[in-house]
Amino acid sequence: MIDGDLPGPPPDSEAELERAIADTLAEMRDASGPRLVDLGARMVELVELRDQYRDSTKDDLRHTMSQIEQTVRALGDAASSEELMRRACRGFADLCRSERVVLCKLEDAQAIPVMAFDSGDVGSPELPPALDITPGSAEAAALAGQPQFDAAPLAALRPVFGDGCVIVVVPIEAKPAGIVYLAGTIDAALHDSVTMLAEVLGACFARLGLAARRTRQLNLLRASTRSWVRDIETPSHTDLSAASVDAGPLVEPLTGREIEVLRLILTGASNSAIADELVITVDTVKSHVKRVLRKLGATNRGELIAKYDGADLANLRTARP
Repeated sequence: MIDGDLPGPPPDSEAELERAIADTLAEMRDASGPRLVDLGARMVELVELRDQYRDSTKDDLRHTMSQIEQTVRALGDAASSEELMRRACRGFADLCRSERVVLCKLEDAQAIPVMAFDSGDVGSPELPPALDITPGSAEAAALAGQPQFDAAPLAALRPVFGDGCVIVVVPIEAKPAGIVYLAGTIDAALHDSVTMLAEVLGACFARLGLAARRTRQLNLLRASTRSWVRDIETPSHTDLSAASVDAGPLVEPLTGREIEVLRLILTGASNSAIADELVITVDTVKSHVKRVLRKLGATNRGELIAKYDGADLANLRTARP
């Protein structure tokens, strides 16, 4: 390093290096003698540093692109949500060289940890409790679209990440569905890569959800077909099966749609899940649920499940749709 009244430590970014080279070149135009020699040596050093910086940047870019490619391929091959989350945590850790990753799902105003990765642990680390996302927090800012390169996480995560971490939102169909926490800090360029990887993760979640929905619909269709076949093959009667008789008297026959809703209720499906399954609105589901409860003489879902779990539902569908 050149001493004297020349600039001190070398710049630490390419933009600063370019400015230092331009300033040194301008000063060389008016310099002479030993001063010009010193400035020439300084110019050589700055150019070498710029070339080293560019080579390092290229290496980092190659690493980033390679990691993204490997992680995207791994996410695309995941056969279950758990496997997808596990591969995602490892991929984020490798991409950012982060020792610790926590993946949370968003429900209302809470971030609920569902998967964690720690490079120093043999197994998966213990998950922290659910987090209330408070106004003004780094999480709230991330959900509002503000990048969080070096953020202070919610208090419950301070023991895990200290005072600084990266926070990235995972979108599914353009809506925030999860949050990824990464130990350490990253620059803006790498944050763009992490954000892109989070979008890929969201798309993979959507793909798995669609596949699971299709499977459930196929199973429901098969079950309905079997019940229709039994209706055709069994002589018509108004008595319930033994299981249904034990469940309680039928106040009023159910329609075909109400039978479909009842089948899903007995699996524990929520109103929104039933709406997705049957491609109807949540309000329509609520109306069907009320009618099913009234017709079957149940006061709530729990009582309905207790009465009719395992019952032969085919004989309940005696009304026209």
